[in-house]
Amino acid sequence: MVWEGLRNARIAFEQGESTGWKGCVMGVRLALENWQKIEPEDLSQNEKTKRTKRQRLDHLRWSLLQIGHFLSHNGAEECSRDDALLLLSTLSTLLAERTVMSDGITACPDG
Repeated sequence: MVWEGLRNARIAFEQGESTGWKGCVMGVRLALENWQKIEPEDLSQNEKTKRTKRQRLDHLRWSLLQIGHFLSHNGAEECSRDDALLLLSTLSTLLAERTVMSDGITACPDG
């Protein structure tokens, strides 16, 4: 479901315009919610200097989900191409990084 959300986000982004960009954001949000079900973020370390790389990436992932919620619950006109691109590219990068670090999220079935 994580990879499906990413695919849907990419397809919506390519459609463009406010509806496509909002669809992209919603696809990213869905992917992040599904990822959270598989592998919850580790936000346990409050002291920033003691966070591991993985914990720092988990904080970034959680923040990305919060932006996704905010943009998904506003009108399509509030969601810009830049917003969609930020969410899509950040999710893609986090997944690429996590695929290397984790056994929770497996590589994309399509390659």
